[in-house]
Amino acid sequence: MADNYILEFARDVAATVLSDAEYTADGERIIGNQPGIAREDFVNKAMKQSTLMAVVLAQFIVDYAGEDVQDDDAIALILTNFLTALRSITNERRINKTQADTPYSVTVNDLDGAAFFTNTGATAEVVLNLLAGADGYGFKANVTAAYNIKFKANGTEKFRFRGKQSSGGGTVYNAKIGSFIEGKWNGTEWVVDNIGAPWSYT
Repeated sequence: MADNYILEFARDVAATVLSDAEYTADGERIIGNQPGIAREDFVNKAMKQSTLMAVVLAQFIVDYAGEDVQDDDAIALILTNFLTALRSITNERRINKTQADTPYSVTVNDLDGAAFFTNTGATAEVVLNLLAGADGYGFKANVTAAYNIKFKANGTEKFRFRGKQSSGGGTVYNAKIGSFIEGKWNGTEWVVDNIGAPWSYT
């Protein structure tokens, strides 16, 4: 079982801490500590509030990613585990595509927010086929390697991209790391409704 080592400060009822009303009205809360001796109840309140929220976030990682959270963990590791926790509650799974793969034909589950496509090699291709019950479902992807990742409609379906409509079998693709794309099936065509960085379209 994973453990949360991020702990709340001044949790005990006997701790000297300002009440919420006192802290809200305290002028020093706005300007911060001034030169001199720090006030015990004021500092304790600030640390209690900040550590409380840190504990909540860390416990979310522990509960939903199944990983320990410690104060000496690398920030990148904590972020990775946080994203894992988020995906676990949205049923999201990552599908990596490489040049060695055959084109990936999506399923309804993929389009229901369950799959996040990335690429780890050249010319990753995802074929979007019309699926029963897929109206309103969408796809999303992020370019993680400097190779094209392609989203291709099958021979009868169409893409709509920035107001333009492809012929059957249209493709959108990009090779710029960090680029993302999202689109939905509206019942008659695939509509790209959110992009980051320029995507090519044929």
